[in-house]
Amino acid sequence: MLQERPLPLLFMHLLFRITYAECFTKYERDGTCFCSCDSSVESSYLSTISSVEALILCSMRCSQKSSCVAYNFFTASNQCQLFNKTGNCFRVVPNCHHYFKLTSNVNLALSRSLLITVDNFLLAFYVNGAAVDVPLYFRNAGDWTKTDRYTLAGDVIVLAIKPRNSGGAGRLIAKSSDDYILTNSTWKCTNNSYDGWYEVDYDDSFWPGAVVKRREKNSAHAMLVFMPALWITDSTDSVFDVVLG
Repeated sequence: MLQERPLPLLFMHLLFRITYAECFTKYERDGTCFCSCDSSVESSYLSTISSVEALILCSMRCSQKSSCVAYNFFTASNQCQLFNKTGNCFRVVPNCHHYFKLTSNVNLALSRSLLITVDNFLLAFYVNGAAVDVPLYFRNAGDWTKTDRYTLAGDVIVLAIKPRNSGGAGRLIAKSSDDYILTNSTWKCTNNSYDGWYEVDYDDSFWPGAVVKRREKNSAHAMLVFMPALWITDSTDSVFDVVLG
């Protein structure tokens, strides 16, 4: 008899960021400030002036560079980091604030359609720490051969997903309509349950990366509609190490 086993919790930090013209705004949500963890193109310490003056100078440096679209500012050290592209990685870092350039003529109510299926049952789905009603919005949550679509509206910082599988490690595959969100090895995956694992400011840095390209070894699971997204799972998934007939 197969014993039902919880599917790994899958967690990924994401951001849909929109920019507007010649001013900067701090990136925060529900009072929580975020810091970009992407690589900066320029970094300096403005240690000879006050924190307020350093923040103004950091903003001026970014605005004077046509390629600069955002910056991090660390209030304790007066460190200024400049970025030439919108971020993909954001974390809560003490004393760090991320500012991005605003442009006009952009609709902040951006929405993307997320195509998703899990093997073999979706238990929980969170967007920015808020639970989504699975029975209402994911009618095919119990059938991995069928897909569901869910509309993600506005900025998305965190997607946190908890499926369950019967008799083995579980798996997930998902992609957004513009391919900005794709399941791949950049996702984090764990078999353990942690308090607040779905919250925006949860630190997932110690979670292992998701394992990819195992499910696709069985041609029955090569779902072309999801390309270039990949099935993701954890390291205990060995079911598809051998090609099945």
